[in-house]
Amino acid sequence: MFIITSLCLYLLLVVQPLWAKVSQVELYPRGAKITGVIQVKDFPYTFTLPGTANPETLTFKTNSQTAIYNFSYKSSPTPPPLIAFWEQKLAGLLQKQKELETQIQVKEIKLNFWIKQSEKNSFKVDLLKKVAQELEENVLILNKEKLLLQEKLDKLKEEINSIQDKIKELAAQDNSWEVKLEGQGQGTIYYTYFTPHAGWNNFYSLHNFTPKDISSLIWQGKLWQKTGEDWQEAKISLISGFFSRKLEPPSLTPWILSPFPVFQPMEMNFRKSAPLKSLDQASPKPGVPQKKEGIFFDSYELPQLTLKAGEEKTVTLQKFTPRVKLSYILRPYFSSQVYVQADLKFSNNLRLPPGKINLFLDNVLVGSKNFSLATNSTSLFLGNDPQIKTSVHFKKEHEKKGVFSKEHTYLYQYEITLKNNKKKKVKITIEDSKPISEEKKVSITPLFEVKPQEEKDVFKWEINLNPQEKKTFHYGYKISYPADLNLDLGR
Repeated sequence: MFIITSLCLYLLLVVQPLWAKVSQVELYPRGAKITGVIQVKDFPYTFTLPGTANPETLTFKTNSQTAIYNFSYKSSPTPPPLIAFWEQKLAGLLQKQKELETQIQVKEIKLNFWIKQSEKNSFKVDLLKKVAQELEENVLILNKEKLLLQEKLDKLKEEINSIQDKIKELAAQDNSWEVKLEGQGQGTIYYTYFTPHAGWNNFYSLHNFTPKDISSLIWQGKLWQKTGEDWQEAKISLISGFFSRKLEPPSLTPWILSPFPVFQPMEMNFRKSAPLKSLDQASPKPGVPQKKEGIFFDSYELPQLTLKAGEEKTVTLQKFTPRVKLSYILRPYFSSQVYVQADLKFSNNLRLPPGKINLFLDNVLVGSKNFSLATNSTSLFLGNDPQIKTSVHFKKEHEKKGVFSKEHTYLYQYEITLKNNKKKKVKITIEDSKPISEEKKVSITPLFEVKPQEEKDVFKWEINLNPQEKKTFHYGYKISYPADLNLDLGR
């Protein structure tokens, strides 16, 4: 009681600047733009910002009756008695915890004693009934007392954890910023600053509903803040887009032609995004984030919510129902498994920023990967399908044409057996890289039962399988080259 009274007197005697109220927040993946509001009746006016704020980014907006000439700020350490109060309270609770744990141990010792007594067989028959009744009563009483003590201990531990979190929070806020405004007039003033101690992460979930050829893509955002102050009923907007980590393009270097290049230049592949189209704007729904498109970034305005310091919240930003087409891919040289690929088609071009996507197949989580989208279609692999049984036999043979032969010949042969154990018809695409030689003396002869499709140096064969149907497929290559040529075959 004395500690609480002393703390209150300290806070009354020391003039504390007013803490401003956060009214609006723009959350970025790394950082936040925070807008607060203060009511000024007279100048000079002093208010306090958390130590996590960047005061160099402070800006102000006033009404026509108010003018700010200048402002200044200084670091203001957290009052030591505030932390000392919670530390002293924590010490008392920890002592109570030890006492309760000791009492529980005593009860357990007594319980063990009576349980061992019940295991003895040395009692006389006429005392057996009386002893059994006494044992039962003692065990029941001790168990009840132990449970009550355990409940007290659990509640005490919750209080201890809460105070420990409070002390950590105060220790993290080793200072706050005292901002002083000089000006004239009175009224409402809005201030804005940036902080790196808040942000949001986006993630996705893809659920496939194969019978209807429709999938569900859910886009969610996890909000977090460690600014040291609570955001009570604040308007929060999530800023979404493809943020560049580099602000400047690479520097130009001299183009020098040299007959003996040391490094082989590597081709860089850039993905070209399709032109963006505006999405159809539906009528606003209460409780649903409202999207606002910008030239470079989009924002999602959330309903007013409270986000306390150190807290995280997850919100659903959008739900999509793209058309989905499942295809089955087998690449026999690299794996004997048939993999499922989902080809998604959306009605509009989307701007979905990079994030992790969880992939579900028949409501089972099959994996996760990085994901982003800047067009109206994409393809995602969903792992292998165990209901399609495969057997791949690969054989590489060196044809011998005698000791004095001036040519090497290799045969590459594949035998693939497929069985469809699914209840529906499937089309499986077998893919293999086309063998290409930079040496003109090398002869490559395809050995195909069925002529494949050729796309960008890739051979593709399509095989249809009815339910429970089994097929065997063969293909191969014959590669010949001069015996004096030192050739890396690659396989």
